[in-house]
Amino acid sequence: MPATETLKPSLLTSLMARGVWMGPAKRVKGAFMTTSLLLLLVFVLYGGWIRPTLRAVAARQEESQAIRRELHQLFLYQRARHDLETLSRQLPLRKDLAGTISHLSTVGRGMGVSIPEMNFQPDQTTSSQWEKVNLQFNVSGSYANVRRFLAAIERSNEPFIIESMSLQRDRQADQILVRLVVGIYTRNG
Repeated sequence: MPATETLKPSLLTSLMARGVWMGPAKRVKGAFMTTSLLLLLVFVLYGGWIRPTLRAVAARQEESQAIRRELHQLFLYQRARHDLETLSRQLPLRKDLAGTISHLSTVGRGMGVSIPEMNFQPDQTTSSQWEKVNLQFNVSGSYANVRRFLAAIERSNEPFIIESMSLQRDRQADQILVRLVVGIYTRNG
């Protein structure tokens, strides 16, 4: 190569000298800055507005669930109170207990069983609205009649609850003797 010949600039050097690379570099730098600013805006919005809003929404949902549970409990309480008041209205009055016991004797006679005497004793209750009375008596008769009498007590609209029962068989009279304790609920007033 002759010494007088000058070196040809390379293509890269000539492009750099003319600033051809500067345009793309400026565009990349601008896009980077725009992206950085957008990311910064997203973080600021998330941290300053979205995240607290999500926390507030979660807190409101939790409060709403608590209120729903409380309302459900209140509804159940009101329903139970209504049912108890309805049941209480169906109970016979304490002053009508003699008529209720007489009704039980009448049912027994109609079923062909003998009820010689009835004893009743108030049970201890803590309610001022109602009282439980335990009625104790013997029933004698044929097996079929005693069974029908017990079924009639169970099906009765009266508030009778068979608390206990003991059976004996009278072989001489061919009858069954049943010792019953029947709970009767009455309302005071």
